[in-house]
Amino acid sequence: MEKVLIDEFIVPEKSKAAFLEGARKVQSFIRTLPGFVEGFIYEEKDGESQHNFLTTAVSESEETFANAKMDVAVEFKKRGYDPQETAKRLKIVRLRSTYERSPLLIREARGMILLVDSWSIGLAVTHPAWQAVSPRCFGLLPKRQKRSPMR
Repeated sequence: MEKVLIDEFIVPEKSKAAFLEGARKVQSFIRTLPGFVEGFIYEEKDGESQHNFLTTAVSESEETFANAKMDVAVEFKKRGYDPQETAKRLKIVRLRSTYERSPLLIREARGMILLVDSWSIGLAVTHPAWQAVSPRCFGLLPKRQKRSPMR
């Protein structure tokens, strides 16, 4: 089962550039780690949430997720980077959650396979194994191209 780390942020306008610079550095590092599946930085452009940024990082398993957490901590220490101090200095508020990700619905209808990915509903993120699936809420695959969502 894939592990998904989601951080929601409230970032003041004056801290936006520094936040994005740091978030991109972290994303660049975690992309090099074994078991990394995907990661994104989202910026809210419309809506009612007080959180204006969201970051995601997906690991292929509980083991690779745990290893990534340790690797990131070592990298931060090596760089002399303290995320809590930085957040305090930039007046950034963070809410962190961890989830397990798996396909929500796979259904065959009229020779087609319908997939609704569990993250498509809220975040429009799809599993990379389903490359033919739209990154929006659903996708159709011809029956002969059926792919297993499990690794």
